Amino acid sequence: MAEQGAVAEQESNITRYDIELYLQICEPCQKKQKGAKKGALVLPMVFSDFSSRCQVDLIDFQSHPDGEYKFIMAYQDHLTKFVALKSKTAEEVAHNRVDMFTLLGAPSILQSDDGREFANKVVTSLKQHWPSLKIVHGKPRHSQSQGSVERANQDIENMLCTWTQDKKTDRWSDGLRFVQLTKNRAFHTGIKRTPYEALFGCKAKVGLATSSLPQDVLQDIQTEEELEEIIESKMEGYEANILCNLCFNIGNAGKAKVESKLNLERQAKRMKVDSDKQFLPVRLGATVRVPAPDVDRGQVDARNLLAVVMSVTENGFCRLGTAQGVLNQLYARSGFTPCRKELIRIEDVPNQEIPVRSTAIAQSTGSGQGFVRCTCKNKCQTMRCSCVKKKIKCNSKCHSSIPCRNK
Repeated sequence: MAEQGAVAEQESNITRYDIELYLQICEPCQKKQKGAKKGALVLPMVFSDFSSRCQVDLIDFQSHPDGEYKFIMAYQDHLTKFVALKSKTAEEVAHNRVDMFTLLGAPSILQSDDGREFANKVVTSLKQHWPSLKIVHGKPRHSQSQGSVERANQDIENMLCTWTQDKKTDRWSDGLRFVQLTKNRAFHTGIKRTPYEALFGCKAKVGLATSSLPQDVLQDIQTEEELEEIIESKMEGYEANILCNLCFNIGNAGKAKVESKLNLERQAKRMKVDSDKQFLPVRLGATVRVPAPDVDRGQVDARNLLAVVMSVTENGFCRLGTAQGVLNQLYARSGFTPCRKELIRIEDVPNQEIPVRSTAIAQSTGSGQGFVRCTCKNKCQTMRCSCVKKKIKCNSKCHSSIPCRNK
């Protein structure tokens, strides 16, 4: 133990237990501790119908552009897991959403991990194209809590990598449609079926290749007349079976959605149980460490804020209070780490609501401002760059690896 060795050089008769006890009641020591790894949401999202809530995200391919294409737009329904892709830039998202909404229908709630502001701009642009459309933008989700879309994006990137290697080409935009079909035909462990089956109630068709016709017969068929001749001669009653399958698929589509919802609810319960095992309940009055946002703390400020648990809702969310006031948002159990000793009491919390940003600034030894970041795409040469405007150099948290004149 490094602390024990350092103390032993200066003091005597101080045991390891004494050092550990001191570290537990030392406020600066608690503020700089690392937090526990986050787990599942307290309440994973489950919806009962197709297009209840959908998410749109942009996969950044600026480091590997395909001509004018630098982004992949991934659109996913949270119930059916039906993914649709477009190789378009961020400015074209709203325009391409109209194409997809007129094909599959528009969702009630549209969310994006690019932020509420991004989703709001998309919804506003959609209203300009489609005035009668009514959509609300949802809360942004994070990788640590809602990983479905992030995992889908990783799958898309991995599938594209395999496709480009198999075809020996770097034109990944040509492979998006094939990746889309492969992704939607793959078995999903959450809904216990493929996304295509969950939406349409039947397996995805690949022409006659997925029919019941023998493969040796398919090789010689070129025209519809030849197909009809084979059906009449070798597969009597096949046309009647087609009609029966259509009726079956119509009924099965509704049944698949219901079963998908039930399977998602079971998966949500498992996620909740796993999360509860990792994050045990906290009692009222317990002192906890809340991570301070990177952008709201300076280089020499503590990485955590000390707070006290003031109340717990029926859903497991906690209301936290600090020495500056009551935080104006509820926290999931995975959003903070309990301290072993009580360092702040409920009685010490002022009766006023305050955002976590104000708390971080109040507890900061400096201005409370952390990294200034820019997302420039044009070498950071003009005053449009937030770093240039503030007369500071770009840092590692700024734009991706593009040429920069402000370093």
